[in-house]
Amino acid sequence: MKTIYGDDINVESNSPDAQMIGIFARRLADNLEVLVDVYNVMDPELSFGVALNKVASLNGLARNPATYTTTPVSITVNRAVTLTGLSALATDPTAQVYSVQDANKNVFNLVTT
Repeated sequence: MKTIYGDDINVESNSPDAQMIGIFARRLADNLEVLVDVYNVMDPELSFGVALNKVASLNGLARNPATYTTTPVSITVNRAVTLTGLSALATDPTAQVYSVQDANKNVFNLVTT
């Protein structure tokens, strides 16, 4: 910018010129990040989601289906309560299974009552 507009422009962080330069720089950085993401989705080791499905199909491969995970969870209650697990569905298909959700919106269903 100094080459274009001269050495006398004010590039202090609170000046209008510096604010404009910051906007241009952020826009360029955002565009470069998108370009890196587009490049990376073509690599099977860096790709994920729908893009990984497409890369796999281009190479004549099929992804393994998703699997469930189990993890121990401690639930503390202040009164006696029955929490229904997935095992109850074998005898009552209409049973409401107790579930918890973490901060990442992953839902965990209770396995046993």
